[in-house]
Amino acid sequence: MWQDKLGVNMENLVYFTICSRNYMAYALTLGRSLVQANPKAKFVIGMADEWPSGQYVGDVEFEVIPASNIGLPTFDDMITRYSVMELNTAIKPRMIRYLMEDRGFERVVYLDPDIFVISPLIELSTRLDDGVECVLTPHALAPLDDGGDPNDVRLLRTGVYNLGFVAMRRSINVSNFLKWWETQLETKCVVDLENGLFVDQKFMDLAPCYIENTHILRHAGYNVAYWNLTHRHVKASNRSYEVNEQPLRFVHFSGVAPKDASVFSKHQNRFTPENIGDLKPIFDNYLKRLKDNGNEAWSAISYAFDQRDGITLDSPLRRVYAEQHPLPRRNTTLSGKELIRLANQPARLEGPAFPTRYVHALWKSREDLRKAFDVDTANGRTRLAEWVLSSGIREVGISDALLQPARDALQFANQLQPTAEAPGLKHRIARRLIMIASHLRFVAQRLPNGLTRPVKRWLRAAISTSPYASTISQKPKQKIRREDDGVAIYGNFGTESGVGEGARQAHTALQQAGYTAEAHSILALGGFANNVEYDNAQVAGASGKPVRLFHINADQTPHILDALAFDEHLAGSYKVAYWAWELSKFPAVWTPAAERLDEIWTPSEFTAKAIRDAVDCPVYVVPHPVQVTLDQSPDARSRMRDKLGFADDEFVVLVCFDFNSYLARKNPEAALSAFQKARRVNDKLRLVLKVHGNSPSPQQRRQFLQQAEAIEGVIIIDGVMSREEIDELQWASDTFMSLHRSEGFGLNILECMAKGKPVIATDYSGSMDFLDSRVGIPIPYTLIEVGKQDYPFPEGQVWADADVSAAAEALVTLSNDILFSERLGKAAQSLARTQYSPKIVGRIMIERLQAISQQT
Repeated sequence: MWQDKLGVNMENLVYFTICSRNYMAYALTLGRSLVQANPKAKFVIGMADEWPSGQYVGDVEFEVIPASNIGLPTFDDMITRYSVMELNTAIKPRMIRYLMEDRGFERVVYLDPDIFVISPLIELSTRLDDGVECVLTPHALAPLDDGGDPNDVRLLRTGVYNLGFVAMRRSINVSNFLKWWETQLETKCVVDLENGLFVDQKFMDLAPCYIENTHILRHAGYNVAYWNLTHRHVKASNRSYEVNEQPLRFVHFSGVAPKDASVFSKHQNRFTPENIGDLKPIFDNYLKRLKDNGNEAWSAISYAFDQRDGITLDSPLRRVYAEQHPLPRRNTTLSGKELIRLANQPARLEGPAFPTRYVHALWKSREDLRKAFDVDTANGRTRLAEWVLSSGIREVGISDALLQPARDALQFANQLQPTAEAPGLKHRIARRLIMIASHLRFVAQRLPNGLTRPVKRWLRAAISTSPYASTISQKPKQKIRREDDGVAIYGNFGTESGVGEGARQAHTALQQAGYTAEAHSILALGGFANNVEYDNAQVAGASGKPVRLFHINADQTPHILDALAFDEHLAGSYKVAYWAWELSKFPAVWTPAAERLDEIWTPSEFTAKAIRDAVDCPVYVVPHPVQVTLDQSPDARSRMRDKLGFADDEFVVLVCFDFNSYLARKNPEAALSAFQKARRVNDKLRLVLKVHGNSPSPQQRRQFLQQAEAIEGVIIIDGVMSREEIDELQWASDTFMSLHRSEGFGLNILECMAKGKPVIATDYSGSMDFLDSRVGIPIPYTLIEVGKQDYPFPEGQVWADADVSAAAEALVTLSNDILFSERLGKAAQSLARTQYSPKIVGRIMIERLQAISQQT
């Protein structure tokens, strides 16, 4: 049998990997490293995807074998049932059997695409030549008991052997094992640790039992990875590398982040690139190879089997299909409409129409939803339907075709509510007057003494005879004593979101104004990171304060009120909710929550009008405060500009947004277009695009960032930053631009104004309260309809489409006329300092709270 000069037997030996097209750069890096180590090696790529026809991304010198060509009888079923990771692992046994039985290879070696070969696999070839039928490598050769992650228990749950590598020799035993393994993976290639399954790996624990001639390769140079690096010490030696005095054969770079060289593996917490010793040059070389092999282009290509007839095959929809088809279907494919019909059926045959199978699968998959919504009760199902139509759309990106059952459930629930006669003109006038009573004191003081009392009597009569009286005159059952003054604020104090920041700022403002305020922290229901440290907050619980301020959005208000039902003081307290909303019409499904409140606060006149038009309780404008620093920090500005690589003569434009807040509403594409137009006039313009958060559509997120990366002069910062880092970034910038379609307030805009930055922003919605031509550059707009997938409850809604040319002209003006820019910035800072500082906003809140405390 022929051997090459390195002593590796090459006859009838093939190496292969499996990947989807977005991972092709990894497969190419593996294949090229293998051939570099052993030029005679035969390497092929199994494609768990469709080949990207018409999308040229680079040369591929290796044979690519699509999974649809290897004779899988349940292939159509598997691409519906499995996610991209599950499919990649599920086809492995069939791919091995195809290479052996259809292509005639005697020995087949599988390597994960994120493996990097350093030297020829001589020991492996020797074992196969000696008649070994199966070769495996264990995850670890010694206990992992140092308190890090992963540990021994995690390895037991995921499998003794790492299936990033397996080698097999053709035999009857191996053929029988592969057929059994292939059958198991038709439906069981899932991550289900509770039932002892972790994709394909757990089945391989039985290989030494089912294949008698199985060899466990304990060579320290094979499959070096984050899970065994604790015991394997890589050392450079004479242009080669050793591991525990054995040659290094290949490294498994599982969990690397090609765009973040500071991450060694995102699946563990022991190692960084700075503490991996002599492995660091290999790691750096690997990242460079990925880049050189076109990872940026390949990773942008979406997974072909994630869509069917325009329907996204997300995890809950795949789970519904799998639950309804526990046995594999052969050579049949359900259309997108058939999948929707299947998913929209009631979860329980004898139960209510909602939740549907889809929503129930989503509910089961998330602990926060299970805790928040009891689907065995009518109220829990109604609240879950509300969540689906608001937060669910944002967090999950639920297809519109799956939303109608939730709409029907809410409509049915509203029909069960007691109906009341619509308020008459007299009642509506009285309600409006009461809402603005605090602003009418000047008028009241000038009314004749004999007229004041009859006006008050008329107002009381108008309210008391209204069918809505109970929702307008909700007052504490007990007199609020002045000695009890104080407020308990319930909010997402630990959440990285606008709602969380609003709660923190409100608490800070009251404290700085000298008012007693408790902070009760509530975890965000989902979609946002709960990673902000706020030392002043306690876990949400009972409070003796007479006023409760619920600094949460309308869709979450009923859940929090229900969760605090244990608090005996709640029924007698005065309940205020701080609601935000970004469109001109407030969703009708949220209005019942107002019936459980005494009044509502909201940050802007725009939002206040939307809520007032929808509810029958008083609505007050209480703006968000901003911390105002009077003097700009030159050190902070210089430090951040140096970090970003900006010269002193460059004009830096800052654009910030959270993908959770919807791309269409934030409209950053318009900002990019305006920047491109302006940069043709002034090439000293630079744009910093600060983003974080997820998106209902990962593909949309990826495509937008790729679009931004392709624009000259744009730098992207993707990730959560600390408050101090955000401040530095704002100081370092010369202007802030927000071509939003609608804002409930616009906190980023006001924060930059407080730092003396001239702001360019759409002249629409909440930001109009503080931004005009005296302190910034408002951009004209055209009203357009809100698209069906662009925001929750879009029916009948409009928002602004900013004039991109006007924004580009504003950028050119600010960058060319520094004196004008500085004048606007100083005016903006003065407005923020005199009207929106924590002490000023704190006084606004205290004035209202004191008015409440005087009520009986």
